[in-house]
Amino acid sequence: MDGFFGINGGEMVMLFIIALVVVGPQRLPKLARRIGEISREIRAVALDFRQGIEREVAAIEEPLKELKDDIAGPLGEIRDDLKSAQDDISKPLSGIGDDLKSTGQDLRSGLTWSGPVTERGPKPSDAADDLHRIEAGEDLLDESDG
Repeated sequence: MDGFFGINGGEMVMLFIIALVVVGPQRLPKLARRIGEISREIRAVALDFRQGIEREVAAIEEPLKELKDDIAGPLGEIRDDLKSAQDDISKPLSGIGDDLKSTGQDLRSGLTWSGPVTERGPKPSDAADDLHRIEAGEDLLDESDG
């Protein structure tokens, strides 16, 4: 904002000329003085308002900071306890996946197909091949293999 209430120099001169014509040269100094007083009062009220808001914010900010500090300690302890519990649970479980995979392979190696054999469509050996490809992470839709 330039000048007084966002009015630049040229606009200020124009307003001064209009005021001189409307009010007259005798009353113009009184009007200018009154406008100055009103401007100071407005600034004082704005400053008081701003300082009051800043005091209120400061009064609220300190208890909130203390509350945050009071909560941060127990939350940190809970976070550490949860991480410790997670570690305690994940360590024994980490080897279970490998154990299950080897157990599944042992079980499948002893299985043989004893159902009907069709003359059309996939054979049991095709299903077993597909199962091995799935376990190996291959894409069954990739037909370039077979």
